[in-house]
Amino acid sequence: MEEMHGEFLNHSSGLWACVIRNVYGVDGGVNNAPTCCPKHNTWVAILHFISRLKDQGMDMLSLCSRNIGDEVLTRFWEDTWCGNQPLKLQFPRMYLLDNDRNCSLASRMMLVDWSTVLRRVPRGGIETTQFNALKATIGCVSLLDKRDSWKWSLDGCNGFSVASYHTHRMAAKSLKNKG
Repeated sequence: MEEMHGEFLNHSSGLWACVIRNVYGVDGGVNNAPTCCPKHNTWVAILHFISRLKDQGMDMLSLCSRNIGDEVLTRFWEDTWCGNQPLKLQFPRMYLLDNDRNCSLASRMMLVDWSTVLRRVPRGGIETTQFNALKATIGCVSLLDKRDSWKWSLDGCNGFSVASYHTHRMAAKSLKNKG
């Protein structure tokens, strides 16, 4: 549960997202549900509900995926946007060399000279291998003239619906019962 949906998922600078991040941390408390009473706090109630669903085998957030747009709101190293894990885990040596580990995807995609953002030039071996692999990995990504967004992976056309999730759960239960 690395991220939450809506404006908060997009790392919005809106007031609501800023308040949530300031009170509950960068991930909005999604990874560590707060321990205070959910009756008196709407956001905490949402986090508890998501956590309870996950405990029951219904990980709804895992069914959301990122649509890369102008890449301004996507964090280059921290967010999962290329492959199934963040680049900081795919290229840990390069992550450690970056001067701004919380940079946006757009700021790194426009780079011509990486020496301007790295603490030092990669020194060969694993650093050079990771640096070349990183450049190859991001080399095929292109910027679009729209905002970054999220999509519900069970129904790419219409977004989230209870019916699409119910169909997914029934199919999963059916497979489990057959196995």
